[in-house]
Amino acid sequence: MDPISLSARHPMLRGLPSRNLRPRDTAKLVSELAADPLLWREQVRHDPTERWHTRLHWSPFVEVYLLGWAAEQDTRMHDHGGSVGAFAVADGELFEERSRAGAATTDRRRHRAGEVVAFDARHVHNLGNLGPAVATSIHAYSPPLPFMRFYEPDTRGRWQPSYRLAVDGPEPDDTSRPVRLDVEVAS
Repeated sequence: MDPISLSARHPMLRGLPSRNLRPRDTAKLVSELAADPLLWREQVRHDPTERWHTRLHWSPFVEVYLLGWAAEQDTRMHDHGGSVGAFAVADGELFEERSRAGAATTDRRRHRAGEVVAFDARHVHNLGNLGPAVATSIHAYSPPLPFMRFYEPDTRGRWQPSYRLAVDGPEPDDTSRPVRLDVEVAS
């Protein structure tokens, strides 16, 4: 199903405001979509060589993606370029390591099917599937992702932005040239 027909079929997408959403709005959106597998189940793929995604909806204010996670796939520690958002685990289980830029602590959590996580623009995390089963998630970002910054610990163990990449939806465009950010990173 293409994003236009999905938007026309689902009341949550038809009723979105013409403004950027708050984290709680994106959480409600992904929760409603994840709870309606007839909208997405036939589209999802789980590719063992790379994390798979497809866009379910786009507007100037919000974008929504369906992601398929094979075992042992993750995102690397990153932020969302100033966007807020949420993800819902639709099937399976995902792990999340999360922090804030400049923090030396990392919180580790497991998220099971049915769980929803909302985040603000300062959220830094690595999301992934430890396996062995596949997982599926739905993500919303508002405004649509402009880029992602990737983080590494500095010499004191604090998460610092290391480089920025253009994105192709919720995935970094690894064919684009990384923009290095000046930080002192541990070797």
